[in-house]
Amino acid sequence: MARLNVRDAARYVGLAMSTLNGLRTTGKGPLYLKLGRAIRYDTNDLDEWVNSHKQVSTADRPEFRLRRRRRRTRMGPATVRNAGMEARNRKI
Repeated sequence: MARLNVRDAARYVGLAMSTLNGLRTTGKGPLYLKLGRAIRYDTNDLDEWVNSHKQVSTADRPEFRLRRRRRRTRMGPATVRNAGMEARNRKI
């Protein structure tokens, strides 16, 4: 049972330190120990957390489902200006 600091724990699970810190603050990360100001992770807890995220496909969890992107239409300033002029001309 080794205890790792944030940098070593992030390296152990293959994440960036900032990602591991973010997961800790939202409560979605692995269990940790707070000893004074020091944050420590037990390797057994890290292994359990990693194993709890095993999936068969991306459809297993709704937050990982692909979202369709909306198509953007491109309207530059000239197009907007011309559309306004055409609307004014129609009223006359």
